[in-house]
Amino acid sequence: MPTGTPSSTGLDTPDVMIKLTLKDETQPREIRLKANGADAAMFYAQQDSGAMGMLDADHAKGLLVSPDSFRSLALLRFEKNDAVKISFAVDGKPYEFEKVHGLWVVRQPENYRLSNQSDAETILAVFKKLDATGNAPMGPVPTENTGLDKPVISIKFTTQAQDGAPVTVGPLYVGKVLPGQSGDRYCSVAGKDGIFTMHADAVDKVRDALHGVIANPTATQ
Repeated sequence: MPTGTPSSTGLDTPDVMIKLTLKDETQPREIRLKANGADAAMFYAQQDSGAMGMLDADHAKGLLVSPDSFRSLALLRFEKNDAVKISFAVDGKPYEFEKVHGLWVVRQPENYRLSNQSDAETILAVFKKLDATGNAPMGPVPTENTGLDKPVISIKFTTQAQDGAPVTVGPLYVGKVLPGQSGDRYCSVAGKDGIFTMHADAVDKVRDALHGVIANPTATQ
């Protein structure tokens, strides 16, 4: 058993404090952990009863979990067949596709069309079930460092189930590539606090799909 008080061991400012509410109990139970500066292999521990003890580091590591680890990494969810509108901007240029009588029509830019309906379907496939690859490293990051102040892509979807009201999903904002991690980009989404990371190839797939947005023949005459 350790000697001292919570303040002398650092348990008054623990590295981790976990509260557990057990079935059929209303009062949560509390566990506090603090690294032992004199022995890296051990942690101070304290129960809500006030009793103090020691816990070896191997067992303590299982409890040293960031709250972010419990956050859902789901960014966007919608049924692809229910999508009726895609509103987005790529590198600052706005686009809007709308489904009319089962076909995707380019509303913006004006006088353009899709050379292949599969290009719109590709965009839907990328985002219909989009998960983050993680939370942004090292907690909050200034938006100018993430590129989210001037996103590479901002995108939202309008869905409408049969006989249902329109529902907006997003917008999602995609920023810069992570330093030293070319496979991931920073991102954020409306309705979900924090900055996340996502697979960078989503941007490439959207840009590839835009190659199929071509001018109407009458617009070029």
